[in-house]
Amino acid sequence: MLGIIVKARSTIPLYQQIAAEIKRCIAASKVKPGERIPTVRELADHLQINPATVARAYQELEREGIVAASRRRGTIVLGEADSPQRLPMRQEQLTAMINKLIMEVLSLGYSRKELTASFKSNLSRWHKPKG
Repeated sequence: MLGIIVKARSTIPLYQQIAAEIKRCIAASKVKPGERIPTVRELADHLQINPATVARAYQELEREGIVAASRRRGTIVLGEADSPQRLPMRQEQLTAMINKLIMEVLSLGYSRKELTASFKSNLSRWHKPKG
């Protein structure tokens, strides 16, 4: 179910973990604008937690303009893929991935210079010339 994982023993409240996980799924395009996310009951059953906790997470997401609740359609993701609401989530996800990679590479003994050179070289291979 969207790959949402929460940790009961975390210092972060469950509703905040759920909201963050849903944002991550949206940023990763696992759920696209206009698509429905699981109902409160479905997600609560899946995570084996109180539905009020999931409802609070959904309320936070709705307050932030990320989702909208409708009696007919359920809770749907708002905005376009490149909308201003999604850009901070996407940037946050990208930063987290890059930081993880940098920490891993530096812990293996590679220098910043080696990392920079390899990143530039590999990134240039993905550049598509205009034409």
